[in-house]
Amino acid sequence: MISHVFDRGILIIRFPSGIDVAGRAAVAVETEHLIHARRPLHVVIQLALPEAVAPAVFSLVLRAHRLCTEVGASSAIVSASSDVRRLLAANADSSGPAVFADLSDAVRQALQGHELAS
Repeated sequence: MISHVFDRGILIIRFPSGIDVAGRAAVAVETEHLIHARRPLHVVIQLALPEAVAPAVFSLVLRAHRLCTEVGASSAIVSASSDVRRLLAANADSSGPAVFADLSDAVRQALQGHELAS
């Protein structure tokens, strides 16, 4: 259901569009498995959603962020939608995931953070 890439300690997970409450559990299990199996330093979640964030997707983003915090990985969210970015940024606390418009910006920040931690 989700696709991913793992390279240089960065796990990029792409959530498909159309995730509803029924599909949320499957995506949550897949996401959790990937994070535990790969043990990334950074997780970037790319939302393939041109429309507003459905409650199921918002829940998945928060759950993934909590899991990242538990395993010591930073997290970031990527969405092409300015409305989605605004909503996510407005609902994130100071420890929440960074929100980006472009995948390359999120990866660049993760790589910079990795270099600083080395």
